[in-house]
Amino acid sequence: IPDGAILIVHKQSYAENGNIVVAFLNGEQTVKYFKTMGEDLYLVPANNNYLPIPIRKTDDFMVLGKVVEIRVSL
Repeated sequence: IPDGAILIVHKQSYAENGNIVVAFLNGEQTVKYFKTMGEDLYLVPANNNYLPIPIRKTDDFMVLGKVVEIRVSL
């Protein structure tokens, strides 16, 4: 997501595999792809230079919403 982009987010507390989500994880908010692999859950950055973040049962995790549109100014 480019700097300065505007995200349109549908407020919801769930996500499906592959959705881009706004999530709360251990005191921080982030925008990442939500991925499931079997019973394992991950937040995956779009930038391949960063590793997926596993979501553990002990984590304070919540989906805040699903990104439904990304607006970029020309």
